[in-house]
Amino acid sequence: MQLKYNYEIKQEGRQLILCKYSKTKGILMNPIVKKDMESCIEGVKREINNCISETEADTKVAEFCLL
Repeated sequence: MQLKYNYEIKQEGRQLILCKYSKTKGILMNPIVKKDMESCIEGVKREINNCISETEADTKVAEFCLL
C-alpha cells in the first residue's frame, strides 16, 4: 500500500513493515494479528498522510515503529 512521501506498507512473511524508497524503516506488527492488521494499517496511513512535510512524516515514523 503506497502512502505519501514514498512510504509503503508491505507484508513480509509474518511481519507487517513500513518502507521508504523500498528500504525497511520499521516493523509495524510481528507477528501479524489478522484482527488488528486493518486498524494498524489505517492508523499508520492516517498519521503519514496527515503530515505536512516529509520531515514530519519521518519523525512520526521514528515514534511508532518497533525498531
